[in-house]
Amino acid sequence: METYKEALLLSKESEFVVYAIEHYKLQCGKPGRELYRIFSQYGILDWLYDNYDVLHAGGWGSVKDGIARILTDFGVKS
Repeated sequence: METYKEALLLSKESEFVVYAIEHYKLQCGKPGRELYRIFSQYGILDWLYDNYDVLHAGGWGSVKDGIARILTDFGVKS
C-alpha cells in the first residue's frame, strides 16, 4: 500500500512539467493556472511529459521554442 509521502512524490517527468510551466509563466507573464489550462488544451502537457528525455537534455531553450511553436501552430499568442 502506498504511503501518504510516496503519493506526494512527483515523477521526474511531472517535476519537469511543473518546471516548464513555472519558467514559461515568467517569460509570458500569465498566471500558472492559465498556462496549465492552455498547455492542457493544446497538448503541451502531454508533449512535455512524453518527450521528457529529449527535452530535458536539450535545455530550456529547446523547451521554450517548442512550446512557442505549438502555440503558434494553434494560433495562440504566447
